[in-house]
Amino acid sequence: MNDTNSFGTICRYLPFDIRTALRKADTRLIPDLTEIRIYCGKGVGLFVRDRVRFLVGNGMTYEKISAVTMKPTPDHMKQIISAISKYSFHSHEAELTDGWFVLENGVRVGVCGTFTNSGRGIVRDVSSVNFRIAHEVKGCADKIAGRLFGKNILICGAVNSGKTTLLRDLCREFGNKVTCTLVDQRNEISASRNGMPTFDVGVLTDVMIGRERKDCIIGAVRTMSPNYIFCDEIASKGDIEAIEAGMGCGTKFAATVHADSYNDLLKRKYLTEIINYFDYAVFLSGTSINEVKKL
Repeated sequence: MNDTNSFGTICRYLPFDIRTALRKADTRLIPDLTEIRIYCGKGVGLFVRDRVRFLVGNGMTYEKISAVTMKPTPDHMKQIISAISKYSFHSHEAELTDGWFVLENGVRVGVCGTFTNSGRGIVRDVSSVNFRIAHEVKGCADKIAGRLFGKNILICGAVNSGKTTLLRDLCREFGNKVTCTLVDQRNEISASRNGMPTFDVGVLTDVMIGRERKDCIIGAVRTMSPNYIFCDEIASKGDIEAIEAGMGCGTKFAATVHADSYNDLLKRKYLTEIINYFDYAVFLSGTSINEVKKL
């Protein structure tokens, strides 16, 4: 598995002219791509770490939007939504309501636009689509895996700092040693297809997909007896209560949270209750490990 597979996945869901231009783009950009954003009426942005390039029909890219950059139309946006919905809006109503999809190879898709007023609201008149590329970087957890094995670990960082990538590789390393359960609510970490992870998450790792995070944690503790549970983006009181219950049964945890510093971590009200249960916090900066702090 590599990032070019994710790029190919994205291309398959794009209209012909955008797909053709992307495939002509500078191949040196592809390994470092983090996102491809389609802005209706404005442009196609290729995000490469901390910069963005805008696509032209001949495959050239420029730093700024101009008269020659591609301008996706409402029809382009409809084609994209139809494709990622597998041409069945009814069967993907949940994704259209929540505004996100997960495709093959762990590609995450965010959708913005006007939501209907009926019920929970379903997106229509799409204004932008963000394809986020999943990166498998084997060995990126080597720096901390040996030192923190057997500890409860919080992986902290800002958006696009590489939290999920590090969690995935840590799961691979630990999951080749002891039984682990990966709580992969949105199938972003394992990118499983037909019950098989397409990313390497460890031989002894069981994967739970589709259920609420807290339900997966409780279910794993009760039925799978894992030495470790891995989960992404702790985000609610329910998640924290489930983690506390799991730790009470002797299970270790590795989880990610949005916090780019220790002081930022302390400001998160929902985390102050559980921070003392974790042994170490790993802080990321610019997709690299910046600090490992004992809690």
